[in-house]
Amino acid sequence: MIREAGIMKLREGAAEEYEKRHNEIWPELVESIKNHGAKN
Repeated sequence: MIREAGIMKLREGAAEEYEKRHNEIWPELVESIKNHGAKN
């Protein structure tokens, strides 16, 4: 399996909003990801 990563810069003061939006994931999407074999 190939792993890819990226680096991004956030505007100053945007880290909290980024984390909030990044951590909100739909339960249906989580289930779909698991059903397709993703573990990490």
